[in-house]
Amino acid sequence: MGSIGILTAGGNDGEIGGNIAHFRRLGKMAQQMGQTMALFQVNRDGSVDPYEWVGKRERYVPQPKLSVSPVLYNRIPSRPLEISRKIQGKMDEWESNGHVITNPHFLSKWELAKIWREEELIRGYLLETEQLVDADDLARWLEERSSFYLKPISGKAGIGMMHLQKNASGIHVREQQKGRLIDHGHLSWRELSWFLDQSRRYGRYLLQEEANVATWNGHRFDVRMLLHHQPESGFSVSGMAIRSAPLGSVTTHVPNGGTRDRIDRVFTDVFGNDHDAMISDLVSVAEAAASAIARTPGTWTELSMDASVTPDGRPILFEANAKPMKFDERDIEQYGKMRLLDSLTSIARRMEKRYQGMIK
Repeated sequence: MGSIGILTAGGNDGEIGGNIAHFRRLGKMAQQMGQTMALFQVNRDGSVDPYEWVGKRERYVPQPKLSVSPVLYNRIPSRPLEISRKIQGKMDEWESNGHVITNPHFLSKWELAKIWREEELIRGYLLETEQLVDADDLARWLEERSSFYLKPISGKAGIGMMHLQKNASGIHVREQQKGRLIDHGHLSWRELSWFLDQSRRYGRYLLQEEANVATWNGHRFDVRMLLHHQPESGFSVSGMAIRSAPLGSVTTHVPNGGTRDRIDRVFTDVFGNDHDAMISDLVSVAEAAASAIARTPGTWTELSMDASVTPDGRPILFEANAKPMKFDERDIEQYGKMRLLDSLTSIARRMEKRYQGMIK
């Protein structure tokens, strides 16, 4: 039995579900570090398919006799799968038998807002956020603001996010879909309310103020950060990079037209000699935000975080992700995998000392 393993779900006909390319990169990195990382797929009927990493073939192969690892890195690829009765039942069973499942669940934007609001150290770096319940909420925000965002509570990669801007012609609505920006034009209040009602978006969206963010060469930019947890020292940043939005875009995500750049270059251009202090402040706020998540139930080993800064360099927190996507920057991606594996094996070593083979 390997001490650490990947947990996934959703495969069909003998295929592994989830991001298999990511899993292979982890298996290869673990081997280079002298470790063994298995993989366990929970099927929709609650059965489990174990796989072992075969370095010579650079792939995971079925190994029916493999026992479940004491520490499981949760990469179940979707929320519906993760909360399904059979899969949740298997996860509960393992945890009751002493296994640790790290990053125990997806984080929703509303859950994050509530966690972070309770933290005095980071409360001042948050945007005003409210859950959209009905048309009255929307009407109130339109009365109080000229522009704001609607964000899917359980969304990812900016998909489904809408920007609303009020002007003399009506309410201009732009919506980000996968790979394309849809301009719905100027809607009346009745048209907007009907659109949201028909698409059943009430109750599934957040209202969030539009941040006054710094720009670089005329473009808005976000800072994407990768953080890892070590049992002795807590969460710290493993790497960070810039994602710059196309003109007129709703998001900065690269699949939706965003571009990437180095944070030192962008912050030097924008803030000059103050760039180191600005980056340091951003790191401190991100680490405090990650620590707040780590204090919630469960074991958290890895997070990515989206943030930005105001024109005077003050950090702004947008969101965190429990299942980080791949970083395009190879150095950040490689170093992040090393730190993740260190975190997982540290947990496994502590468990081994504590339980001495008692895990079922």
